[in-house]
Amino acid sequence: MQPDIFERFKHNHFLAPISEDTLKKIGEHVGLSADLLVFDASCGKGGSVISLARMFGCSGIGLDDRPEFVEDGRRRILFEDLSHLIDLLTHSSDDFPFDDDYFDLALLCGPAYPSSGTSKLRSLTRVVKPGGWIAYSGLVWKPEDEDVDSERLVRWLDAYLPCEPIDVEEFRGHLTEQGYDVAFVEHESE
Repeated sequence: MQPDIFERFKHNHFLAPISEDTLKKIGEHVGLSADLLVFDASCGKGGSVISLARMFGCSGIGLDDRPEFVEDGRRRILFEDLSHLIDLLTHSSDDFPFDDDYFDLALLCGPAYPSSGTSKLRSLTRVVKPGGWIAYSGLVWKPEDEDVDSERLVRWLDAYLPCEPIDVEEFRGHLTEQGYDVAFVEHESE
């Protein structure tokens, strides 16, 4: 049986790089509610901020530098009747056009391009209120995965910045060294 066109529109074209279960855990952990404001710094088609608004009734703003993704996300927001809660903007994710201490929660979930995690986190720190939260999800792959050309992937990463893959606990240590309080770390399988 062919899925309903609206289900295909909702699910096939707007997959967030983080699961709904993980987003729910984040929302519960930070106590998301209707009076809190979420910022998704590399929103793509808005999947994460849309899911959080649907689950917790919070407002959100998503930012992405690809206008076609923002336009697709805006259509989904209208389709899901969430335009009173969410707005998506086309803008570089290197320079956030918001006042200091503006958001309660900022997300950087699966950015489209590799970047220095801590430099992006510093930028997010400026726009998050004191006592607010930053949820970061990075690019990971399993070196033993036969479907992944590891050498090609490392060359792609190196084109953006010199880097070496690190595991979750190493990244936690790096964030702690940079002065961040890490509330929890989770490795999401598949």
